Amino acid sequence: TGDWEQDCFRTGNLAYVTLNLPRIAYNSRDDNDIFDYLDTNMHLGEEVLMLRREQAMNCLDNYNLLPFLTQEAEGDRYYRINNATLSFGFVGLNEMLIAHCGEGIEDPDARKFGLEVIKYMNKRTAELTEETGLRWSVLQTPAESTAYRFGMLDKEKYGDKAILQGDDAASYYTNSSHVPVNSDVLLPEKIKIEEKFHPLTLGGHIFHAFMGESYSDPDSLMSLTNKIANNSDIGFWAYSSALSFCIKCKTLMKGLQTKCGTCGEETEVEWYDRITGYVQQVGRSRSASGGWNPGKMRELMDRKRF
Repeated sequence: TGDWEQDCFRTGNLAYVTLNLPRIAYNSRDDNDIFDYLDTNMHLGEEVLMLRREQAMNCLDNYNLLPFLTQEAEGDRYYRINNATLSFGFVGLNEMLIAHCGEGIEDPDARKFGLEVIKYMNKRTAELTEETGLRWSVLQTPAESTAYRFGMLDKEKYGDKAILQGDDAASYYTNSSHVPVNSDVLLPEKIKIEEKFHPLTLGGHIFHAFMGESYSDPDSLMSLTNKIANNSDIGFWAYSSALSFCIKCKTLMKGLQTKCGTCGEETEVEWYDRITGYVQQVGRSRSASGGWNPGKMRELMDRKRF
């Protein structure tokens, strides 16, 4: 609405569902089929999201499970659930475009169709907002597990027809409307491609700049930051450097290292890198208590760094 406090404080995204865009393309013969399947899937999503909202209302009003959110603030309940959004996310726009258009998101004509798909989703959320009086949006699903799960399910269901990233051991889809992580496009071109989708995913989005092992000059990073902020439609972005940590001698190293440069340890070198909006343990070391799924691990190795 433009009211910062009403839109941002004491509220948030209540729930979202994720659309498997490549599967829509596998089942479609033409553009009309694509949008028919979008309608069907979004209708199912509407039902799920309304059920989830009903359950949230029960947790707030009837079950006394959320006392912090139901405390009084300024004469009203702290959590403004009527300002919260119900959202549609999506995975694999790049693979959908390859299956339907013959080219991925880097191709201008294919990208034009991809923009039409996301605009169509926005059109439906606008209609839902009008119909229900609730807030609906489109977002880029974080998809840290979904991109892998959808990819493996479609590999099993469609076989060679499925268009996947990764390898036979771990297949995954490109997240939301991102350029594939192993693409050879330069950083300025990647910005120009992905910025087109940020104004259409106002429920949440991110642009990743995966940095290499070399030293990043602060003045250069500041110059790039100013260019992104002032000359692009990128709304949220992250500079990410992979780190390695030797659990044995406590040495911290830049990049994905398989051997500690200080003590020579190999099995107890843990990796850390960006996953959605934060840096997390990857799970490479022998004693790791947790880590990334096989698809995310494969994506990590595929990432091109700038």
